[in-house]
Amino acid sequence: MFKHIISMIISIIIGIQCIQADEGRVVKVGGYHFPPFVVDDHEAAQGISIDFIHLLNNIQQKYTFDFFLTSSKRRFNHFNHGKYDMILFESIDWGWKNRNVDASIVYFEGGSKYITRAEPGKDQSYFNSFNGKSILLIHGYHYGFCNYQTDEQYLKKNFNASLTSTHEGNIRSVIRGRADMTVVILSFFQKFLHEHPSLKQKILVSDKYDLKNYYTILIRKNAHPDITEINQLLEKMKSDGTLNHFFSQYGIPYK
Repeated sequence: MFKHIISMIISIIIGIQCIQADEGRVVKVGGYHFPPFVVDDHEAAQGISIDFIHLLNNIQQKYTFDFFLTSSKRRFNHFNHGKYDMILFESIDWGWKNRNVDASIVYFEGGSKYITRAEPGKDQSYFNSFNGKSILLIHGYHYGFCNYQTDEQYLKKNFNASLTSTHEGNIRSVIRGRADMTVVILSFFQKFLHEHPSLKQKILVSDKYDLKNYYTILIRKNAHPDITEINQLLEKMKSDGTLNHFFSQYGIPYK
């Protein structure tokens, strides 16, 4: 009888430990410099992705999500070597096809548009042609108007493009007339105007998109959480208004 009681106690303790271990499971979430989602300031990464990770940790207790900083070029290598298992605000079309990942439902829509300095007589027809105009782009980014070409010499020769490293710098340069146009990621641009509302009247935004983006969460197949858990969590956040409230903090319309 005594041995039976001891055996039961040990089984209960092991069971509790297993539950606690599962509830405290750490999930590494990758991210690379991609404003406004991840901003690498060389001290501590900031941005919407990091805030989203905090949100995930606050609304459930089964997992602890922890950020891992990678780069756009090294993200596949780091994933293959198990440095992280999940990545936010990503698309399977961005080099992830045929890799060991599952994609969640789309939980955020965005894209990129053209902007120019607002001037009398300038309207949407301004964006119909790039001839004779200068355009600012970001190093390494893919753009629809140039058929996803990233070669700097090609972009300079064919589109009078200059490549830079800062979104805000490009916007301010266009406002000051140092370049005719730039392409802005809408989520960054909306957040920028939310923080600098006086600049809105100085900018003309194209009605047409350069690209439309449909953001998902990518997670390693057979990982924990699995894609079913992720989708259930996202559906709940959509239906109870959590996602709408989250993005409204940055002045970003949610749909």
